[in-house]
Amino acid sequence: MEHIDKRGYLNTDYLLFHINDRKNDEHTFHYHEFDKIVVLLSGRASYIIEGKEYFLEPQDVLFVNHHDIHMPVIDSSEYYNRIVLWINRDFLTTHSTDECDLSLCFKITRERSMCLIRLKDDEKAECMRLLGELESGISDDSYGKRLNCDAALIRYLISLNRAVIGQADYDVETSFRCDKKISEILEYINSNLDADLSCSALSGRFFLSRSYLMHRFREETGYTLHNYVLQKRLLYSRTLLEGGMNINEAALASGFGDYTTYLRAFKKLFGCLPRDFS
Repeated sequence: MEHIDKRGYLNTDYLLFHINDRKNDEHTFHYHEFDKIVVLLSGRASYIIEGKEYFLEPQDVLFVNHHDIHMPVIDSSEYYNRIVLWINRDFLTTHSTDECDLSLCFKITRERSMCLIRLKDDEKAECMRLLGELESGISDDSYGKRLNCDAALIRYLISLNRAVIGQADYDVETSFRCDKKISEILEYINSNLDADLSCSALSGRFFLSRSYLMHRFREETGYTLHNYVLQKRLLYSRTLLEGGMNINEAALASGFGDYTTYLRAFKKLFGCLPRDFS
């Protein structure tokens, strides 16, 4: 099985990277186990996330959910200055309350299929101030460093959540490009992983020829329909196992009718068996 790579390992609650370069590294599609925020400061770059290409402007905020398959597209003719935050999902859960879900910004952007927000001027000033506090706090070794950084990140996430909630009707259609039909198919796949997601079934549901669907899907997303569906099913099954579901139920809920096929594919992707997560 040719699969999409996992990139980066997060063994702490969060990491902040402030990167200013113009490297012309070759980027490929990948995913993370953690949630990610990208803030463009200057330069030209876009991100392809789940079949949509987002065109960033300075101080735009991009939300990349865990397991979202994505790839940056960087113009190396000028410096690309950005801040990247990796956030462990456990940190978001632990520091949330009944009335304040810190992960809401990721959930809303996923539900809207719109990973980009463009902040208003007052929101930009507040978010950049808090992000600056976090960055300064990380490099400061004085008393209370960890608690101070945690507090800065929590306040930053609260501000971002308020901005995302307030932009329910915000129109950023000029800031992304996608094939609407492929976007519909991607949304259907991710909402129906236990359904028949074969090329024949999808081409019939969306009134496309099999050859056109396979060609267009690869062209727009960078990966084949079969590999995309298989990887998403495996990632979802692992999430179910981590949540306490038994192996047979997790296999069925993620669309695997054949248990042997499931075990073989799971071991090939993760290098272990499902029982190691249950």
